[in-house]
Amino acid sequence: MKSVVDNGTGKNGYVAGYSVGGKTGTSTKLGESKEGEGDKYIVSFAAIAPSDNPEIAMLIIVDEPNQDLGGGALCAPIAAEVAEQAMSVLGIEPKYDDKELENISGYAPSVTGKSLDEAKQEIELYGLKYTVIGNGDKVTRQCPTSAGTVPKGGTIYVYTDDSEKRMTKVPNFTGLTVNEAKSLASTNNLNLEVSGNNMNSGTVVAFRQSEDVDTEVEQGSVITVTFKNTESVLD
Repeated sequence: MKSVVDNGTGKNGYVAGYSVGGKTGTSTKLGESKEGEGDKYIVSFAAIAPSDNPEIAMLIIVDEPNQDLGGGALCAPIAAEVAEQAMSVLGIEPKYDDKELENISGYAPSVTGKSLDEAKQEIELYGLKYTVIGNGDKVTRQCPTSAGTVPKGGTIYVYTDDSEKRMTKVPNFTGLTVNEAKSLASTNNLNLEVSGNNMNSGTVVAFRQSEDVDTEVEQGSVITVTFKNTESVLD
């Protein structure tokens, strides 16, 4: 079951930091189709987590989907969201592998009140970039704040005077690849938090984002975009 999520049709059930096992399924509803119609069917995804010592089990079902997609495309992303939230409620700490650690976000450094030179040095020490707004020599505010997280390699927007907040509209990331979404986020002065499933193979596109399209947010805000592996046929 773990292999199905890691390398098979259940890639969309992957949750970073947790070992999820699953099995996709398709069942034809015999005798329910009318003459001249295609078969009616049910698609599903059964999952356990963590797979090495299961605490939860679930079965996600879609009855008669209106598109030729299997449980891996339709049900596994829902299972991943359920698993992630359940692990948090149960207090089960994630265990990240080396590859996952490369993409884990961290808290933004607190540079408000520091000189601009000190702020630049500290931001760079965190492996982050910066954009300076204003002509002062001391940081008056920042986005994201030190209370929030910022993606690895992200950008901190620092203000050095009483300039008004720079705002931007959230674009539509739906259907974009990871690289396309990152480029669009950068163009709109936003930080992109990549979430979702195993992206080591197949075609991966965005299907959900944390802020609605055209919502006005401050430049430097972190937008979480969830990606999934697409499948064109039934499992």
